[in-house]
Amino acid sequence: MASTASKKQQQTLTEFFAAKKSSRLTATKQASQALEKLKSLQTDLREIKAKKANLKQDQSEKKSPSYERYASLLEPKLDPPLEPRVVETLDNILSGKIAPVSPKQPGKGKSALARLEAKRAALRSFKEKLSRIESEQQKLKEIREAKELKEVPEVPAHEKYRYLTAPSGTLPLPAHYEKLFNGFTASDTVVSMFHNRKELCRLEKLSQAVRKMTRNNFGLPEVSKILTVKPDAYKITVEQHRFLDTTAKMHHIVDFAEAPEGPKFLMQRKSEFKEKLILNVARYHQQFIDKHMPGSEIPMEALKRWHPKFRLDEIPDITEAEVPKLPDSSETPKAKDILERVRGKFSVRIEKALESLAEKQRKTDGNNNESPGQESSDERAVHGVSKSLLERIKRREALKMAERMVMGGESGKDRRQLQALPNLIRTIRQIFISSQKAALLYTDLVAKINDCGSYDDLDCLMTRLSEIAPEWYKPLKVRNSQYVKIDKERDINIICARVENLAKDVNSAKSL
Repeated sequence: MASTASKKQQQTLTEFFAAKKSSRLTATKQASQALEKLKSLQTDLREIKAKKANLKQDQSEKKSPSYERYASLLEPKLDPPLEPRVVETLDNILSGKIAPVSPKQPGKGKSALARLEAKRAALRSFKEKLSRIESEQQKLKEIREAKELKEVPEVPAHEKYRYLTAPSGTLPLPAHYEKLFNGFTASDTVVSMFHNRKELCRLEKLSQAVRKMTRNNFGLPEVSKILTVKPDAYKITVEQHRFLDTTAKMHHIVDFAEAPEGPKFLMQRKSEFKEKLILNVARYHQQFIDKHMPGSEIPMEALKRWHPKFRLDEIPDITEAEVPKLPDSSETPKAKDILERVRGKFSVRIEKALESLAEKQRKTDGNNNESPGQESSDERAVHGVSKSLLERIKRREALKMAERMVMGGESGKDRRQLQALPNLIRTIRQIFISSQKAALLYTDLVAKINDCGSYDDLDCLMTRLSEIAPEWYKPLKVRNSQYVKIDKERDINIICARVENLAKDVNSAKSL
């Protein structure tokens, strides 16, 4: 009996697992069938969309003027009523009494539909050519409107990216602008010395002195750039003088355009020149803002820093102003100058030859002066994102950037100080506990804090700590010596929590 019961149980289990396996196979089969149905439905949907697109294209083609012009050729023509003789002939052909006439071979004549298709193809090619010409014209217009007048001179990397390490709240200048500003400051000093001595300031002497002071090149191109920024900076004339250290007769003489008035004259000129350089950079910055942040108006007075993505090293160099040139006897005379001097002295044939040579030289000079513009970079299109969402993101980012550019450097400095204070409080308490003294010299405390960790502007941090927690941190002055005393019984966690709350308030005020 036991064996039969076990056999029955085994048979029952076998049937159960077989049924479970068959149900699993059935479910798998049903899933595969559903997947195949879904694929077939997707294929049908794709075909329906293609037919719909073709239908829309046909409808748009029917609305075109060329289709309306040739629509009469496509209308089906009604056959005229057949004569009795023709009807009889057709009946004979159908009954087999007369052999049917062989049709004409295709290709001997063009149908109206073929001609219409040829017209459509020609119109399509003309449209493509027109769009290509318009795109080329747009590119040419962008090249002509290129803002870069000259290539930026190559400078070392430590000077090129110096503006990235500029302190917050200041507007740094590009490297080539900074060099020009330093050259202007040094040249003002040299010219004022010559003016006070009542001596003539030659450009050669000025260049040598400025090179020694700034360790940079300085000459007539730099002086002409200074005159572009500040036209009334200097008065440059070409005068004939004899000096003991040179055999040249003609010299560039540099002097102030206005006589110096008082000791603050040089400081005023320095500040004015720097303001003009910053305004020049601000003009390029405003063009960048109008391009990448349209609609955001930031006044120059409220600007505290440049946009993070604004590349100062890509600002073009300042153009050179026109200054009087020295007469150069070693310069090769041009055909135009020779023609002006000898006009009317030679035969007509020689004058015509000189005129043709002067015209060729003028054309070559014009070609050399033209500088090719840079092609504008194509904007990357973002696929799968709605335009409204992109506009909202751009507006939000523009608002944040405007706040960052307008916000002064004091709030950022305050926030950094509050973030560093909790660690400083714990370090000071640990130093007092380990030294087992009631008071410590301020210099000794600062030295021990620097041994424990590096803190930026530690004196400001200690002053701020005495303002926030005067009941715990107590600076004392005894016999011209500065001491520091703390209340060891107070819980520093309460003080740290107070500092953290102040930091949160500063962050929330910034986000608003």
